[in-house]
Amino acid sequence: MVKSYYVAGFLYHSESQQVLLLQKSPNSDWEMFGGVSDMKNPQAFFEKIVKGVLVNTAGVKRTYPVYDYFNPSLHKTYYIFYAPVDQLRDYRARNEVNLAWFNFKQITKLALSPQAKHDIVVAGRVIAAQARDDEPRVGLEPTT
Repeated sequence: MVKSYYVAGFLYHSESQQVLLLQKSPNSDWEMFGGVSDMKNPQAFFEKIVKGVLVNTAGVKRTYPVYDYFNPSLHKTYYIFYAPVDQLRDYRARNEVNLAWFNFKQITKLALSPQAKHDIVVAGRVIAAQARDDEPRVGLEPTT
């Protein structure tokens, strides 16, 4: 039996280094795409959430894990993901939610839960580290 867990994440445009977040009503905090599930695969559940919120998921090819942790106060494991997109699009939501792109510097000033801010900042660091690892290393060719 799989225990329930919480999944959260965002879309990410690497060229502009912005994340897509949602706001359920004009006076509510901004938040990541997320929800509680007991499906066996948290990553598949995150993808299902994104497809359920957005009218068109063009440009969303796959999702990547950032990290997971256990939240003792809620007795749930949290899984954080991001989904890179190829273009900075004006996505539309299926329901009456606001969607907006924010860069990582704006995140600290947004009305977001402290945990969501932390998760997005950590995700930004993970994404930056992955980008550095993917860069070609000039001058480090093997010698013979």
